[in-house]
Amino acid sequence: MTSEGPMIDGMSPRQLLIELERVAQRGTCLKRKVAAFVVLDGSLAITATNDTPPGMARCLDGGCSRCAAADVPHRTAYDLCICVHAEESAIAQAACSGRALRGAILITNYQPCVTCAKLIISTAFSGVWYIEPWVMPKHALGIPGVADDYERLWRLLPNGCRRLSGLG
Repeated sequence: MTSEGPMIDGMSPRQLLIELERVAQRGTCLKRKVAAFVVLDGSLAITATNDTPPGMARCLDGGCSRCAAADVPHRTAYDLCICVHAEESAIAQAACSGRALRGAILITNYQPCVTCAKLIISTAFSGVWYIEPWVMPKHALGIPGVADDYERLWRLLPNGCRRLSGLG
């Protein structure tokens, strides 16, 4: 790992950013395209994007009513969205293949939401690296302690949740 970010399979942090953005373009969500990489023992083990579950129409094709609704802003009503976040997809891929994630690093172009943070911590990742920060929805900020809870979640990871720097 460098001070700017991890070295994965010989890729510099800058090359990693380019690859994350390339993979993210495969995502099918109307609201945002996100990629997640799982790194085990310094090697890229899993790549995932946000998409609908197998058997459902893709979000881009109208598969998710929440995402298609113009009056539902990004970062709200996740509980009504059928799209699988890239982080969730990466964890599901590992589960389906019988791969343990203890000690893995998750790298994503968008900081994980609260739901994904809980899954990442419960799956025993050692840390998260992200490019763009997630912003808590305004309605949630009115609930005392919610923002602090989110920050406390990330402190449970041995290597925390850190923004990749030096990529510009």
